[in-house]
Amino acid sequence: MYQSKITTDYEQNMGKVYVEYQKELERSNMLDFDDLLLLPYLLFRKRADILEKWKKKFLYIMVDEAQDTNWIQFELMMMLSGKDGNITLI
Repeated sequence: MYQSKITTDYEQNMGKVYVEYQKELERSNMLDFDDLLLLPYLLFRKRADILEKWKKKFLYIMVDEAQDTNWIQFELMMMLSGKDGNITLI
């Protein structure tokens, strides 16, 4: 996908390692931590009905170490809390 931007041997090798890593995850039917964040995010964006089902499970959301959340964690938190959600950040 980003092949045209790869310039050094190191970058090319890292790209190959990443592709093989992703293939091995798929072959092993496994997810890594990033997948555990990205896949629900993509699913919730695509399927509002599933998001609504999950939103009903959370009356309150408390996030410890909120300063350490990344963009996708924040987006998931906002999706699950909705416009009128009760969020506490610590």
